[in-house]
Amino acid sequence: MKKLLTMLTAVVAMALTVPAAVAAEVAGNVTLASDYSFRGWSQTGRDPAIQGGFDVAFESGFSLGTWASNVNFGDTSMEWDLYMGWSGEISDGMELGVQLIHFQYPNDTDLNYQWGTSAWGSTTRRSILRHPMRPSSTRMRATAIR
Repeated sequence: MKKLLTMLTAVVAMALTVPAAVAAEVAGNVTLASDYSFRGWSQTGRDPAIQGGFDVAFESGFSLGTWASNVNFGDTSMEWDLYMGWSGEISDGMELGVQLIHFQYPNDTDLNYQWGTSAWGSTTRRSILRHPMRPSSTRMRATAIR
């Protein structure tokens, strides 16, 4: 886990030092919410949440970012996510996207985990297949959307 966090930190640092000639789009966001619900479960005990993050997207299709929110469980009061990915056209009319997300909970490292996804689909038929993968799990789920 420390290797992954070190790798993500290094990628963010490299992205921030990329020469100005490399085109990148930077975006930020801030949200005030009455509750932070994730997959149907309140992460804040149904209390308000303040959330925010920023993303960097490069013309090459590579992107990275960070996002944070207050939470109310375990020994932590914060969730901090780091993510990076790539998406682009791999052949005429076919796209591929991959993403790795690291969920970090300061003061309660037992909650930390990584989530990887891959998605591919035809740009002409509007179909997509997704395969979420957790390294600590042997299960993979596939969802087809048409």
